[in-house]
Amino acid sequence: MAVELIDVRKELPGPSRKRSSVIMGTPEWQESIAKIDAGLKPHEGLRIVLSQKTLAKLGKYAPRTLKIQLKRYVQERKPGLAVFYRGSEDGVPIVWVTHEKDK
Repeated sequence: MAVELIDVRKELPGPSRKRSSVIMGTPEWQESIAKIDAGLKPHEGLRIVLSQKTLAKLGKYAPRTLKIQLKRYVQERKPGLAVFYRGSEDGVPIVWVTHEKDK
């Protein structure tokens, strides 16, 4: 039989390998996650500027990748926080993490 109904809780195989973004190995990611997990008080925020070393290693799309991954992390674990770009330093967009109401 080619098509059959199954119980996905028992028979669905798991992924063959865990995939993670390259940005998750950077010091900026590690510091950001540590500070987010510690908790942001009202009217506190994170200002994240990628280092030249990280940009050289990961390329010009590193700030965008960082923003996307942080947004996913925040949505899953810390609702009520916002992740966005605002301003730039040496042509590199600055990624901000703040409370939604402070945006």
